Amino acid sequence: MQDFTFFSHENGRGFSAAALKYSACVFMLIDHIGYFLFPQNVFLRILGRMAFPIFAFFIAEGCGYTRNPIKRVSLIFFCAVIFDAVYFFSQGEPYGSVFATFFFSCVLIFILAGVKRRIFSKDKTYFEKIVFCLIFFISLIAVYFFTLIYHVDYGFAGVITPVLISLPNFDKTDAPIKLKSLNILPVKLLFLSAGILLTVLSGIMEGIQQYAFLSLILLIFYNGKKGKGYSKYFFYLFYPLHIFILYIISEFVL
Repeated sequence: MQDFTFFSHENGRGFSAAALKYSACVFMLIDHIGYFLFPQNVFLRILGRMAFPIFAFFIAEGCGYTRNPIKRVSLIFFCAVIFDAVYFFSQGEPYGSVFATFFFSCVLIFILAGVKRRIFSKDKTYFEKIVFCLIFFISLIAVYFFTLIYHVDYGFAGVITPVLISLPNFDKTDAPIKLKSLNILPVKLLFLSAGILLTVLSGIMEGIQQYAFLSLILLIFYNGKKGKGYSKYFFYLFYPLHIFILYIISEFVL
């Protein structure tokens, strides 16, 4: 059995990144079918709660592995601008899609990664380390207030969720081995749980957001492999395309 499917022989049984992200796409599709076509069907929206945590997890994973942070941030920013502009001109009101949410997440993750490298660098003075810590906290506060003014999907809680997942990642630093050993799946899922809890406490999808914890059942079997059939561009295209199709159906067919 190839690891394009849900299991990989290379690292024992488990879900590959491709399988998990395609599953998240399915959950997202179900969620938006409920939103656009069957708003009275709460069960569809409940299943949809599992999509965001999986995508948030892999946003953090992707930022940890990327060799070109600027390219990654630019791509997500471009998607956010295009999608949000289309929404504004079609609906007449501003809206920050999940691309906008993850754009801010990536910016904060890369700033935090820079802070980690400098904190554990022997070549940096205490003053320089303090300055970079301040830059991160100022950026964090700025993003928080921006999300109060301009609505983005899942709000600040959604923005901070991938950042929390990236906290135990010290792999590209000169941190002690004990800190680097924290970059394991159980610890990252613990931080993801904290992010999900924040979205629940923030009142996101009030009444059903707690079902987002179900995503942990899938993520706990992540095998760390990319998996065959993985295409990051598919995931960037799937979001706007399926929403556009469902919107057309809801407006002109039903």
